[in-house]
Parts: sequence; structure tokens; C-alpha cells
Amino acid sequence: TNIDLSSLQKASETLSGEIRLDRLIKNLIRITIENAGAERGVLLLSSENQLFIEGEGKAQEASVEVTQSKPLEKAQNIAVNLIRYVERTRQIVVLNDAAAEGEFQDDHYINSQQCKSLLILPLIHKQNLSGILYLENNLVKGAFTEERVRMLHMLSSQIAVSIENGRLYAHLQKANEQLEEYSRTLEKKVGERTRALQKKSDELQKNKENLEKTLYNLEQTQAQLVHSEKMASLGELTAGIAHEIKNPLNFISNFSEISLDFIDELREMVAKMTNKADNELITESNGLFDDLHRNISKISQHSKRADSIIHSMMLHSRGSSGQKEPTDINNLLRESMNLVYHSMRAQHLDFNMDFHETLDENLPKIQAAPQDISRVFLNILNNGSYAAYNKFIMESRDLQPQIWISSSMDRDYVEIRIKDNGPGIPEENRERIFNPFFTTKPTGQGTGLGLSLSYDIVVKQHNGEMTFESRVGEHTEFIIRLPK
Repeated sequence: TNIDLSSLQKASETLSGEIRLDRLIKNLIRITIENAGAERGVLLLSSENQLFIEGEGKAQEASVEVTQSKPLEKAQNIAVNLIRYVERTRQIVVLNDAAAEGEFQDDHYINSQQCKSLLILPLIHKQNLSGILYLENNLVKGAFTEERVRMLHMLSSQIAVSIENGRLYAHLQKANEQLEEYSRTLEKKVGERTRALQKKSDELQKNKENLEKTLYNLEQTQAQLVHSEKMASLGELTAGIAHEIKNPLNFISNFSEISLDFIDELREMVAKMTNKADNELITESNGLFDDLHRNISKISQHSKRADSIIHSMMLHSRGSSGQKEPTDINNLLRESMNLVYHSMRAQHLDFNMDFHETLDENLPKIQAAPQDISRVFLNILNNGSYAAYNKFIMESRDLQPQIWISSSMDRDYVEIRIKDNGPGIPEENRERIFNPFFTTKPTGQGTGLGLSLSYDIVVKQHNGEMTFESRVGEHTEFIIRLPK
């Protein structure tokens, strides 16, 4: 193939690595001008079934101008009729001498500028027109060769996905600003309410004890409401981002297409080699094999990473009403234990673990949100199983992975203990164990959200306690106390 694979890969990674729309537009126009051999490039984006000019650049200029959504109808330095044709047909148009050939000779801009080479590329995302890339070269006829057009066509899906991700990021930024404004308003209202209650407290000294209890309950309710808002917002944002993660998956598509081309060429080479031993041909085929191997490695790497990201983010975006109801803690523990066991068995064929339970069968049902408490148990059991199994793999296969679960009660609390015989938690990690996004797992295997969310559910949502005890090289035990 005559396509510069390294340039294609570099261009694709540059576009996929930029999420801010203004920077993306600048990089996109610069890259397409360089790789297509264009003298000038213009990017138009579709919004509410209308096309707007969002950026323009020239080969001889260092910077790219990002415009403020200029309507196509007001543009004077562009072939409007030709762009409208591509908008309707969604087909790429390449003209080698636009002023002297084809049905677009009558276009006012083409005629007045005596345009030579023109390339108009539609950008399609999910069968919808995201935008149009307009390239021209009025210095050279036939500037857009077949190889350059093919390379731009391969990049078009990456361009469309990157544009949609940039738009999503801009939308999320706006939503986040609105959320912050709402949070400030809520905090102001809560502050005003708290001050009013405090003033009332000063006036009613005789009822101080009852009022302090009321204030305490209000603060707890406030913390639960804020936590619920944060969880809901996090779930919505996370689910939206997970559905729009297309950059890693786009590598799969791009490199699969290129790999198919390589395979066809290799077949032709092998056919020739059966008739004649040609050292130069053998060397070239070996080079293609190396390129194919690198492509397939990229495909595997990004496929696994994308699957891990989407799975983790969707797992932590599961919604919950937060509604508390009488809950059987022992049943939740047993169900969670079974789920984790079968999940680990599905991932690791050699996985085996001994589970030990010491449950108080007289444990009363408590007011709790069962789905949220189940998520806490699943996170801790999954971490414990992973740690014990990893110790079994890395340190000693003579050591049987084990998990202990227990439940008990005292005057005010139900206590749940979950213990594993993994490697324990190092001293330097213990202060950060409940921090969001902190994880000791290898890159791609953990989000660092499980214990942070579990702590919020137990402490902030249920007014409980969550601690742990650990001895390096021997065990880790998490202790959860929920009010009866």
C-alpha cells in the first residue's frame, strides 16, 4: 500500500487525544491540509440541519482561525453549490480542474476564482451528517491524488467521532457549570436555613436539647440529600461518557481495515513466491507481516481497554432510588458472595476459593437501601477475592484463597465483617484507601471508585461506620456498622 501508515496512525492518535472542540478544530484542519496537500481548508459542522463554518486555515499560515458558527449562506469564499451537493448526497467529491470540468462550472466562486483542485469530504457519525471538510488547491491541478483521498477517507470516521466527543465534552462542561451554580444556590439556602434555626435555638433555650437533636437530624438529612444529588449526577455523567467512548473502539475499525488490505497484498505475494523465489519480494512480505502484527497488537490493546472502561463506568453508574426498606443483611451477604464467586470463576478458569460464614441468624431486618448496601458488599468481596487470588498466583500456589464473612449485633448497630487472606494493605496506602480514583490494581483493571462509593453509602447515606484492619502479608478485614 502507498499510504504512509505511520502518518495515518499519528494523525488518528492526535485527533483522538484532543477533547476540547476549539483545539480539535485547529488540529483537524492543520492535519488534513498537511496530509492532503491542500492550499486551504475549511471545516463546516452541522447543527439543527444547518451547516456552519467553524474553522479555516491555509497551508502557508501557522495558525488556524476558529470562527463563531458562521452560517454557510453568508460565506463568500467557498463553493456553496458544491457543498450543498455533498450535503444532499453524502458522497465525497474530488475535482482535478473545477473551473474547466463537471456540472459545477457555473458555481460563482469556482468561476470567479478559476478553482483547480477541490476535495469535499462528508463526515458521517451514526449515519448522520456531522459536518463537511472542504479542501482546495488553486496552484496545482489534480493535487488530491487517489492515495491522499483514500487516507482522508480512512480518517473521516475518526474525525467524525472526535467532533462528536468534542461536542459532548462542551455539553458536559456547560452541564457541570450549571450543576456548580445549583450547588452554590443549594448551599446558600441551606446556610440561610441553618442560621435561621440557630437564631431560633438562641430564643428557645428551654428546648435546647430537643432543638440540638433537630439540628443534628437536619444536618444528617442534608448530607444524605447532597450525597444523593452527587450520586445521581455522577451516574448520569458516567453513563453518558461510557456510551460515547469511541476513541479506543475507533482504533479497532481503522486498523482492521488496514490489516485487511495487508492480507490481500500478502496473498498476492505468496502466490508469486510459489512460482519464483525472489529475495526482495520475501523481504517486502516480511515487512508487511511486521506491520500486520503491530496493527493486531493495537487492536487487542485498545479493545480490552475500551471494554474495561465501559464495564467499570457502567457498573458505577447504576441508578438507585436510595429508598430504605426493611432489609435482611444475611441474605444480601450470601447473594453477594455467590455473585462474586461465579464472576471470578468466569474470568479465571483455575479460580477456586473457600468461603466461611458466621452469620447471626437472629439478626433483625434493618432500614437500609438494599441495592446500595449490596453494592458495598460486592465491592469489598470482589476486592478481597482479587487480592487473595492474586497472592495465590504471584506468591504461593500452595496457599488456598479464602474469604470469611460474619454478622452480629449490639445495642445500636448491626456489624458485618469481611476478611480475606490476601497480601494486606501497605502502610503507605492506608490513608488513601477510601479516596476517589485511588487503586492499587494495574492500569486498566480498576477504577478506584469502589471503596470510595462504598464509604459514602455506609457513612453518609446510612449514618454508619466503615473501617478496616490489615496485616501485610496475612490478611485484610473490613468492618461495616449499620444502625439498627
